Order: sequence, then structure tokens, then C-alpha cells
Amino acid sequence: LNMVKGRDKDSDPGKAIDSLNKVEIGLDLMKERLMDCAYKQLTIQEQDNIELETIQHLDPSVEFFGLEWPSVFSRLNKLSSQIRSLKSGLEQRGKLSLRCLKSSLALISQLTGEIQMHTSSLQCGRFSTERLSVQLEQQRLFASIGRATSLKTRKKQVKYRGSKTDSALDSLEHRRLEARQRKLVKHPQQHQRSNLIHSFSNMFRNGLNL
Repeated sequence: LNMVKGRDKDSDPGKAIDSLNKVEIGLDLMKERLMDCAYKQLTIQEQDNIELETIQHLDPSVEFFGLEWPSVFSRLNKLSSQIRSLKSGLEQRGKLSLRCLKSSLALISQLTGEIQMHTSSLQCGRFSTERLSVQLEQQRLFASIGRATSLKTRKKQVKYRGSKTDSALDSLEHRRLEARQRKLVKHPQQHQRSNLIHSFSNMFRNGLNL
């Protein structure tokens, strides 16, 4: 995956998609290995309950803006740490840490889901520079319309205190998404540098060596 971020916005994202598919397969294998460890110490019912408990809600913004790479790296590092702790407990005490197991499975679930969303968006060309530029312009247009409408409806007030539309537009989430989108448009290649394959490879080896 060290080249994935450099290929997200390329005219031919095929190689990036191929790398993401490999990571998804690796995560699936890691999940199977973790569940094999659980199989030795937990009942079938307990295993089923853990799998259900660790299903994660996904960030919908990934579908429109792509993976947020610092967050991906952070979660991969956390996953690697949890797997090392789980492995250490098994080797030293012969005991399975449910906390580490649940944390690892939750991270795998979330990463897998978001990678699938990112891959799907790459396949339909949603991350092209031109398309991102259009989305940003549309967002700015809607923002200006919302503010103009609010000002018009409140023009008789002595002091304008803002509207729900303004509050929404000025919300932290709105600013975060707009900044992220603007950054993608202006620096499409800046987001494409990573050593993700190195991080994932180390973590993957730890997972398979449980």
C-alpha cells in the first residue's frame, strides 16, 4: 500500500484498487487467525457474541472524500499493538485477553469497511480532481445561498443573530469536510505519499504469528 495514496487520483486507479484489495484480504486472514485463537478458549456462543459486538459504524465521509490517511495509520498502529499484547498474553500466561481480542476485531471491522468504501469510490471515479473541484464549488454555492436566504428573512431585526443554516454551515464538521475537500483539490498528490504497506506488513506478520 505504499503507492496507494499516490494513485488515488491517477487516471488509472487500477493499481491502487489492487493494493487495497490485498490489504482487505490480509485483514480477513488476520480476523480468521484471531478467531482461531478464540476458538480454543471460548464457546461458540461467546465467539458469536464477540463478532456481533465488534461490528463498527463506518464514517460516511469516506465514500465522498476517501480514506483519512492519518487516521488509517493510527488505527493500524493501534491494531499492531493490540495483537502484540494478545500474543504476549497467550505465550506467557496461556490466557486470551478478551479486551485485546475485541479491540483488534473492532479495528479490523472498521478498516475493512472503510477500505471497501474507498475502493468503490475509486472504481466510479469519485476522487478525480475535476469531480472534487465541482463538489467544492457546489458546496460554496449552497453555502452562499443559505446565508443570503437567512439574511433576507431576518432583515427587519435590529441585530442579526444568525440562523440555523449559518450555524450548520459554521459547524466544526462542515469546516472539517470543506478543508479536507479543498486540500484534496489543491494538492492531489500530497495525500498520496505513504509507507502504509510497511506498517501493514509488520502488523500482518504479527497477526499471522499468533
